Amino acid sequence: MKKYLLYGYGKTTKAIRAYFDNNDISYIIYYETGDDQFPVEDILNDINYLVKSPGIKFSKPFLELAKRHKIPIISDLELVSILYPTILPIIITGSNGKTTTTYLIYEMLKKLPLFENSLCGNIGIPIFSRFLEKNLPKCLIVEASSFMLHNTYTTHPKVYVITNIVSHHLDYHQTFANYFYDKTKLLNNMDENDYIIYNLDDEELGRKINSYKLPRVLSYSLKNPNASVYLQNQGIYYLDELIVKLSDLKRFEDVIVQDMMMAILVAKIYQLSNNYIRSTLTAFTGLKYRFNTIKLKDDLIIINDSKATSPSATS
Repeated sequence: MKKYLLYGYGKTTKAIRAYFDNNDISYIIYYETGDDQFPVEDILNDINYLVKSPGIKFSKPFLELAKRHKIPIISDLELVSILYPTILPIIITGSNGKTTTTYLIYEMLKKLPLFENSLCGNIGIPIFSRFLEKNLPKCLIVEASSFMLHNTYTTHPKVYVITNIVSHHLDYHQTFANYFYDKTKLLNNMDENDYIIYNLDDEELGRKINSYKLPRVLSYSLKNPNASVYLQNQGIYYLDELIVKLSDLKRFEDVIVQDMMMAILVAKIYQLSNNYIRSTLTAFTGLKYRFNTIKLKDDLIIINDSKATSPSATS
């Protein structure tokens, strides 16, 4: 029987612990208290996997010790791949726009039986909380942070959405090259049956994606009509089809429109009708603390983007 060590004790770990308890899986929990009175190395005996809370920096001495013991350090997303290898998730990552895009994709797909109990990840719903419900998920829609992806290796996305990649979280990843690698490395696990969605205007990301020569690459752009989804005549188009007019949307800021474009592409993969896509987009009023505009005077606009994790999110 495999034995796991859960490192840290936040929402992610608590959900895994509940899942392990329900399924009689052997585990121990470790987190630094500052007054440990036993040899730390002793708790690594007979451990097969160390599941790390995503926010813990990978430079921690305890993780270095685990590496010396040749213990794989994994994320909760990687743990899903180990325990449920047939689940091929939709994964949304990127520097900005992940949460709104993930929410919109879920709103598009939630009526399909495949996506019951599917929304999870960095959006605030621990992945393993979905495996505590009566009906186990058949697929997952996962907002994936770079912290989560750093310790994710074999996960195979069915659809991989990369919103954008800008310099971010360098206190954690140390270099942009490291950060870029963690955001894109799951491309190595994809094949000709999978879909990749990205911003056509991100040239470096485009070069990386195109180097894999996979056939199902979809793109979006605010300015390039060669993208799969693009702006034209004050409307959002998918190929030559008008999906929705900007005037019909409650939110039509550029950053929100880009999130909608990615959701449209995922909806098209799963063959949802234009009418349904349109109704979902026109009903969307935005998420709290994410690019909420507060107008105080005609010449003064305050944007509440307090959930953003970088200044570039509001640019």
